[in-house]
Order: sequence, then C-alpha cells, then structure tokens
Amino acid sequence: MKKVEVIQDFPEVELVGRKLGPFKEGEEVEVRPWEASILEERDFARPVRDFSLTGIRKVLIREEKSSRLEELPSSFYRTVSREVRRLRERGEIEKAGEVEEAVESLVNFRIQKLARMIISSVDPGEIPAEEQVLANLLAQTLSFWEHSVGRVFEKNIDKEAGIHAKKVWRNIQGIVGEQADIQG
Repeated sequence: MKKVEVIQDFPEVELVGRKLGPFKEGEEVEVRPWEASILEERDFARPVRDFSLTGIRKVLIREEKSSRLEELPSSFYRTVSREVRRLRERGEIEKAGEVEEAVESLVNFRIQKLARMIISSVDPGEIPAEEQVLANLLAQTLSFWEHSVGRVFEKNIDKEAGIHAKKVWRNIQGIVGEQADIQG
C-alpha cells in the first residue's frame, strides 16, 4: 500500500471491480501503488513524502553524506516534475527554479555513485526507472568498450607474435640455410 495526500476532492469510483474513494481534500489515505499513480497523474493526490524544496534539500543532504545511493521512491522524478509544473502554474517561478537546482545537485551526486557502482559491478538495488535506464546504458556502454579494448589488445598480440615468429624463422634460416627441414 502507498500513502498519499488528497489535494482535491475525489468522488467514489469503481476501478477494476474495486471501489475507490470518496476522498476529501487534505485527507491522507492508503491505496494500492497503481491507484496512487493514477490519482497522482490526475492531480487528485500526491505522495506523503515531502517533495517541496525543503524535502528535496533533506534528500540531497542525506545523499551527500552517504557513500551509497539513498532510497528514492520509484515515482520521484515524475512527482518532482509535476511539483515544478504546479509551482510554475501558480506563478512561483523562483521557487520552481530552486527545486530544479536542488534536484540537479541530487542527480549529479547520484550519477557519480551510479557510475562507480556500474564500474565495480555492484547492483544499485531498487532505483527509479529513469536511473535504471541510465544504469543499463552505462553497463552496456562499459561492456562494449571493454570488449572493444580487448579486441585491440588481441590484434596487437597477434600482430606482435607474427613479427616475432618471422624474426625467429629468419634466424633459423640463417643458421640452417634455405632447406630448413627440422623435422626430417
């Protein structure tokens, strides 16, 4: 179950054979994650987690102090995006910019940690989908690069081995002559 705060009245509706609502503005309710997602997308509710500037700064401070990735809700980026959009719609442009700056700082810390984890082959665990996409791309790129570098070294080894083999053959020919049949 997921706890959300109702931000506008919601009438009782039936979804997939289950009644949802009625909910009053300001009420905190627990609903299934998919129901919460629908309510949030339609601007009827928001997660109870604090996605205000203060809340995001608290997450940023925890992220700065921790050596591992701090847990973020799976809907973090979508929720923050909706919050910034709401602030802009209400004319709070400066506050929206401050939220964006705090999130940008948070993202920078998380990208660095995520990259280190991928390079070290450490599983980042449960992370938002947007970060999972980045982790997958980093892992694929790193794997491709390692494979490419490995092929370069193999070619150089083969080439170098061939050069040494030719030198050895010339030395043998110089010792035994053109009719060098050492098996006979």
